[in-house]
Order: sequence, then structure tokens, then C-alpha cells
Amino acid sequence: MKKIFLFFILLFVFSCAHDVNIKEYNDYAYRMVEQNLYNEALFYLKQAEEKKNISDEDRIKLYNNIAICYEALEKKEEAKIYYEKALKIKKEQDVKENYENFKKVK
Repeated sequence: MKKIFLFFILLFVFSCAHDVNIKEYNDYAYRMVEQNLYNEALFYLKQAEEKKNISDEDRIKLYNNIAICYEALEKKEEAKIYYEKALKIKKEQDVKENYENFKKVK
């Protein structure tokens, strides 16, 4: 109950923030992942995905993080889609390694 209350307080705070940047969304999602709260992390990452004017570097990190969350939730098709989206932008080493590991597990 306490976690749910905290989640809604944080949700309210984030919804009131006018200029939340992608790094803040990613940082918050990372803290959620550390606590195995993958759905909550996805919530913020998907909000960040809707932002306009995201640099390619930030978009790659965002897609990679979304893929990792989907993978942890055993949503393999969604994870694959986001790994591939990240790799279409640029074949960044971290994403490439994550995607290769993901394909081995299938």
C-alpha cells in the first residue's frame, strides 16, 4: 500500500513538472528497474518516447531501456521491436550486445 501511495505521489509530481527532460525520465526509470518495478519504469520511458526533439543518442538509450524492461517482463516481441528501433538509428555497441544476448535467450 505504501509503495502504491508513493507511486501516485511521484506520478503527480512528474505530471506537474513542465520541462522534464529525457535524462530525468531515464534516471527515474533506472531507479524503478533497480527495484524490479519494470511496469513503472516502462510508464516513464513510454512518456519520454512521446517527447519531440529527442537527440539520436537519447532516443537510442530510451529504446534500449524500454527493450530491457520488456525483456524482464518476458515480452519478447516488444523487446525485439525496441532493440531494432535503437539499432536502426545507430549500431551502438551496448545496444548491439544487449540485442545479441537477447537473441541467444530466445
